[in-house]
Amino acid sequence: MILKIDRNNIRDLCVSLGQTLSTPGEWMSGTFVRSVFTSMQPERVGNCAYVPLEVFRRGIALLLCVLTMPLTLTLWVLGKSIAMIGDCLKKDAFTYIKGTYEKEVKESKEFSILSWNVCSFFGGLPWLDGLSPASTREEGIAKGILQHKPSIVALQEVSFRSGKKLAQLLKNDYAHIFTRIGHPSFTTMESCLFFATNLPVLDSYFVPFSNESGIRRGCFCVKFKDFWVITTHLMAGIDKADTDKRAQEFEEINCLVQKIGHKKHVFLAIDANISDKQEYRKSDLSSHYWDPRNKGKRPDEISLHTATYTNQFQALRKGIKIKEDEKLEIDDYLVAARYGKLDIPKMRIKRIEGFKDAAKPDSKTLSDHHGLLCTINLS
Repeated sequence: MILKIDRNNIRDLCVSLGQTLSTPGEWMSGTFVRSVFTSMQPERVGNCAYVPLEVFRRGIALLLCVLTMPLTLTLWVLGKSIAMIGDCLKKDAFTYIKGTYEKEVKESKEFSILSWNVCSFFGGLPWLDGLSPASTREEGIAKGILQHKPSIVALQEVSFRSGKKLAQLLKNDYAHIFTRIGHPSFTTMESCLFFATNLPVLDSYFVPFSNESGIRRGCFCVKFKDFWVITTHLMAGIDKADTDKRAQEFEEINCLVQKIGHKKHVFLAIDANISDKQEYRKSDLSSHYWDPRNKGKRPDEISLHTATYTNQFQALRKGIKIKEDEKLEIDDYLVAARYGKLDIPKMRIKRIEGFKDAAKPDSKTLSDHHGLLCTINLS
């Protein structure tokens, strides 16, 4: 009797086991980051009402981190190794989850796309941005998505653990879900892109950027009958090296869009991490893409009411009010490519609030970004 081994099952088992073994390490990172790098302001994001009590609690947490570090690091390395074995067995650079949405959706000329950076990194990384862990916000994020029920959901900063949870929360309303896009390694995270749709998908693949470190950044491309959607997340930072890297990433995106956008519309859902209007103009983004927020022109019409930047979130956290004439961080875009001979489609866009109540002491903020919901008509 010959025992048949399903390669896909072994792959999924390796990835799942690797993630399980990495759980204590993620807990330790979250505890360490929260204890060392976050504000002790009373009653702010789970802090005690009295600073001395908060200091004592954090001291105990740090002691536990130190005592358990040898075990958690060993398990993390082992988990990473096993997960990488699973990745080697994968044909595609993503994990596909089939939703239970059974209603047949015929692709129409009108559909909607939601692009949203939800800061659902693993461990303690959200604490660094002033947010609670992803596990405390996932249900709220899913509820926010389902409130609008877009045809296509493109999220940024979603690690695999959070991606699986969001998939469970969204699977009844979406037929195709993609997470853990871009294989991670010991020195890089996955791209942390997440994609879901209830439209028929013709093709999907991941194109990594060149010379990336930290996060395996790149473009996740999904082909539909009459159009493509590309989602990506560019390098963050305000130093010259960061802006130069973003310029290189833009060039690679433009080359990719030109390659696939001759006969079909291409829509780009992107957290571009553009630091100000000067970098926006330098990127020449408006020459290559149509932004419905400012009618495809300069970014001067992107205001406090339409931008999705994170610096307003941080200001609200600190009780500072940003004025219209102050420097705006214009991060997120949902735009149509100008390449090819196709006319620009009709696009109506609105902002989905991500941190409306960020100034409240015990805020239930969903993200440090607002989302962009765009209704598109190709007819």
